[in-house]
Amino acid sequence: MANLKVYDWERERWPEFQTVMLDRRAQGRILLALIRHYHTPPVQIHQSHRRGAGSGLGGSYVPAAVVKLGKVARLSTVVHEFTHHLCFTQGESGGWHGRRFRVRLAQVYRYARRYL
Repeated sequence: MANLKVYDWERERWPEFQTVMLDRRAQGRILLALIRHYHTPPVQIHQSHRRGAGSGLGGSYVPAAVVKLGKVARLSTVVHEFTHHLCFTQGESGGWHGRRFRVRLAQVYRYARRYL
């Protein structure tokens, strides 16, 4: 259950990102801006079938540069899944929610404030 602590930490630290809901077009625009800013390879958006994806909560990252999101997703979910992509492309994928991930997550949240 230690893996779930990162989600609680994230919700407590950046609650304002939980309220911004994005449709597929907005998800793509924000991901493109993040890709350009962090100079990462492109990432594809696929439909997520995970529990909670319909409410904007569910998302996942596939290390083949695929972000899975619901048709509507929270800004926090987009930021979280992009951070997985950022870590993976920079060779920091050992430990999905470890310390390095949390450091990168904080950096991406700081940059993403412009989308609130």
